[in-house]
Amino acid sequence: MTQRTDGLRATNARVLGSLLIAVIVLASATSSVLAQTTGTQIREPLPLEIAVSVHGHSARTPINFSPDGAWIAHTVQTDETVPRGSGRRYAETGFPFGEGDSRMEATVTRLADSESIRLGGERSSSWAGVWSPDGRMVAFYSDEGGEAGLWIWDASAGRAERLGSVLVRPFFGFETPRWSPDGGAILVKILPSGQSIASANELDRAPQTAPTRFPDTGPDAPSVWVRRVDAPTESGDPSELEPPSEHGSPAGDLRALEADLAIVHLDGDVTRLVERRAIRDYAFSPDGRST
Repeated sequence: MTQRTDGLRATNARVLGSLLIAVIVLASATSSVLAQTTGTQIREPLPLEIAVSVHGHSARTPINFSPDGAWIAHTVQTDETVPRGSGRRYAETGFPFGEGDSRMEATVTRLADSESIRLGGERSSSWAGVWSPDGRMVAFYSDEGGEAGLWIWDASAGRAERLGSVLVRPFFGFETPRWSPDGGAILVKILPSGQSIASANELDRAPQTAPTRFPDTGPDAPSVWVRRVDAPTESGDPSELEPPSEHGSPAGDLRALEADLAIVHLDGDVTRLVERRAIRDYAFSPDGRST
């Protein structure tokens, strides 16, 4: 009786073991089929190239609806960076670092099917797209061709062209092109007359790093470090004043923040309203007669 019971238990164990193996194989096969049919991945790690290539949006650049509400204009922040060069606030092309040094792409997207169109070039930076009042065009900034300018994208033709030859000088993302109410002109910040991107950036060079520790000294050398600043002479003669420090002001030369506020007409003509001022925001009045 004992031998038969032991044999029955052994047989049952083999049967249960076979059933368990069959269930595991079936579950594995089912998971494989499910993964293939649904397009999902089971317990797959996220590839590194995908994790580091996720795009975002420029934080302070507005998202702009088209007048009919069917499209939006927005600025995509890519995983590529813009070389800083010697400038502190602007790249050599005039691209501003007010929203970081990621390369930006001005984009329009249709809400119905998420179709997206990049307005600028594949390798250039473009940003701050804004729809015209009639919905036929998008004004945006781009450094296509090596310098930051004002561009117009024609929705019906599906192509963009630079408007005039002005060098735009926005800094923060919210300093977007502003259309006049009739759609015939655009209000923007531009470089002052006679100033190039290089000369403007020269005013705002990144300062050299000042010494932050005492220099190394030998056992018989003085270990006290004295920095002297002489007071100006009573005469006030500029020739007798100390020259500026080679390290520069922490804020840089404030002239680097100056720009002209200008109206750029669609025929390319430019009207400068305010010259050489540190302008932060601007807008047309509802009737288009004032700014």
